Amino acid sequence: MSPVLDYEGLAAMIFSELDGDEYVLSLRTFNGDSWTKKFNLQLDHQKIKQVYLYLGVGQFVAGDKNGENIIYDHRKKQTKKLPLSSDKCLDMYTESLVSMRNVATQ
Repeated sequence: MSPVLDYEGLAAMIFSELDGDEYVLSLRTFNGDSWTKKFNLQLDHQKIKQVYLYLGVGQFVAGDKNGENIIYDHRKKQTKKLPLSSDKCLDMYTESLVSMRNVATQ
């Protein structure tokens, strides 16, 4: 259901699994020996085609079955459309307060 994600520093994947009489999406992390379930994504899984990226603070970038890109916030249980065309690339960007003074270049 997803590529391997970096979830809070752990390797993770989204799986579709049967919960009672319906299918749910769940995030599982890999601890070196096995996959551990962390939580279910509270969203109609029929809408999601692929989970692409974990942004942090509970937000995932996914594509739905209509070809739309969405951001899903699992803490707030909300989705937002992400206006991004299919020919664009999405990646993580993190700023740092580390000083680059006295850093030797090669």
